[in-house]
Amino acid sequence: FHRLVLFLLIALVPALFIFYVLKLHSFLGSIVGFSLGGTFILLKRPDLIKDSVWSAILMPVVSLPAFFIPEILSPGYIKTFWLMENLSKITFLHAPIEDLIWYLMVGFCFGSLFEYLFNLKIKGTAYK
Repeated sequence: FHRLVLFLLIALVPALFIFYVLKLHSFLGSIVGFSLGGTFILLKRPDLIKDSVWSAILMPVVSLPAFFIPEILSPGYIKTFWLMENLSKITFLHAPIEDLIWYLMVGFCFGSLFEYLFNLKIKGTAYK
């Protein structure tokens, strides 16, 4: 339980502070929170680096169909439902780059969280 509380303090408190206190964009707050949370896990468990990197790579790749399929079926879908004026307007396969960065950081942070919280190795044995 203490691992979860510590992780939440390191990842969530800075994100909420950036958003609610500094009044900066939630994208920035979440990226800082994910960066701190993921880095904290890897400092505690360097054996999870490979897991975090693969999760960081796969999350944006897996999310891409959720952007380009609706855009193919209904051109203009992204521009209609996203607040593009708040974004850089840089896209990859119709996905706003901010969304892809967000998914990358989610993968980095949460890809190894389960193993860290329950003190597991990736193959399922206890970490020593």
